[in-house]
Amino acid sequence: MVENPKQTETQTLQSLSKSSQWTHLSELKERYDSFILDCDGVIWQANNEIDESIKVIEHLEAIGKKVFFFTNNSTKLAEDLINKLKSFGYKNPKSD
Repeated sequence: MVENPKQTETQTLQSLSKSSQWTHLSELKERYDSFILDCDGVIWQANNEIDESIKVIEHLEAIGKKVFFFTNNSTKLAEDLINKLKSFGYKNPKSD
Protein backbone atom coordinates (compact mmCIF):
# COMPACT_ATOMS: atom_id res chain seq x y z
CA MET A 1 0.00 0.00 0.00
CA VAL A 2 1.43 3.37 -1.06
CA GLU A 3 0.93 6.22 1.40
CA ASN A 4 -0.51 9.49 0.23
CA PRO A 5 2.33 12.05 0.70
CA LYS A 6 -0.15 14.87 1.36
CA GLN A 7 -1.86 12.85 4.09
CA THR A 8 1.49 11.93 5.67
CA GLU A 9 2.55 15.60 5.66
CA THR A 10 -0.74 16.61 7.29
CA GLN A 11 -0.34 13.96 9.98
CA THR A 12 3.21 15.13 10.67
CA LEU A 13 2.10 18.77 10.98
CA GLN A 14 -0.74 17.78 13.29
CA SER A 15 1.67 15.80 15.43
CA LEU A 16 4.09 18.73 15.65
CA SER A 17 1.35 21.19 16.52
CA LYS A 18 0.25 18.95 19.41
CA SER A 19 3.81 18.54 20.63
CA SER A 20 4.56 20.71 23.65
CA GLN A 21 8.19 21.11 22.56
CA TRP A 22 7.03 23.58 19.92
CA THR A 23 4.56 25.52 21.99
CA HIS A 24 5.65 25.74 25.62
CA LEU A 25 8.12 28.25 26.99
CA SER A 26 9.28 25.73 29.58
CA GLU A 27 10.69 23.52 26.87
CA LEU A 28 11.92 26.35 24.65
CA LYS A 29 13.97 27.80 27.48
CA GLU A 30 15.65 24.43 27.94
CA ARG A 31 16.58 24.23 24.26
CA TYR A 32 17.91 27.75 23.68
CA ASP A 33 20.36 30.08 25.41
CA SER A 34 19.30 33.23 23.55
CA PHE A 35 16.01 34.69 22.41
CA ILE A 36 15.44 37.38 19.76
CA LEU A 37 12.11 39.11 20.19
CA ASP A 38 10.35 41.51 17.87
CA CYS A 39 8.96 44.51 19.73
CA ASP A 40 5.82 45.49 17.81
CA GLY A 41 3.30 42.68 17.97
CA VAL A 42 5.26 40.42 20.32
CA ILE A 43 6.14 42.57 23.35
CA TRP A 44 3.61 45.34 22.75
CA GLN A 45 0.77 46.36 20.49
CA ALA A 46 0.49 50.15 20.14
CA ASN A 47 0.88 51.29 23.77
CA ASN A 48 -0.20 48.04 25.45
CA GLU A 49 1.99 45.24 26.73
CA ILE A 50 1.04 41.85 25.27
CA ASP A 51 0.24 39.03 27.70
CA GLU A 52 2.74 39.81 30.46
CA SER A 53 5.62 39.74 27.99
CA ILE A 54 7.86 41.67 30.40
CA LYS A 55 7.44 38.96 33.06
CA VAL A 56 8.50 36.34 30.53
CA ILE A 57 11.53 38.39 29.47
CA GLU A 58 12.61 38.97 33.08
CA HIS A 59 12.16 35.28 33.85
CA LEU A 60 14.35 34.30 30.91
CA GLU A 61 17.05 36.73 32.06
CA ALA A 62 16.79 35.53 35.66
CA ILE A 63 17.64 31.99 34.57
CA GLY A 64 20.64 33.21 32.58
CA LYS A 65 19.17 33.46 29.08
CA LYS A 66 20.15 36.29 26.75
CA VAL A 67 17.28 38.31 25.35
CA PHE A 68 17.66 40.59 22.34
CA PHE A 69 15.09 42.97 20.92
CA PHE A 70 14.60 44.04 17.35
CA THR A 71 12.10 46.01 15.35
CA ASN A 72 11.52 46.88 11.75
CA ASN A 73 10.00 50.20 12.81
CA SER A 74 12.51 52.71 11.48
CA THR A 75 10.67 55.71 12.98
CA LYS A 76 11.91 55.00 16.52
CA LEU A 77 15.33 55.43 18.07
CA ALA A 78 16.81 52.83 20.41
CA GLU A 79 16.18 55.26 23.27
CA ASP A 80 12.47 55.37 22.37
CA LEU A 81 12.27 51.57 22.52
CA ILE A 82 14.11 51.49 25.85
CA ASN A 83 11.70 54.05 27.29
CA LYS A 84 8.74 52.03 26.08
CA LEU A 85 10.11 48.87 27.72
CA LYS A 86 10.58 50.85 30.94
CA SER A 87 6.99 52.12 30.74
CA PHE A 88 5.85 48.47 30.96
CA GLY A 89 7.98 47.94 34.07
CA TYR A 90 11.04 46.36 32.46
CA LYS A 91 13.96 47.03 34.78
CA ASN A 92 16.93 45.99 32.66
CA PRO A 93 16.81 47.69 29.24
CA LYS A 94 20.16 48.14 27.49
CA SER A 95 20.99 49.62 24.13
CA ASP A 96 23.68 47.14 23.08
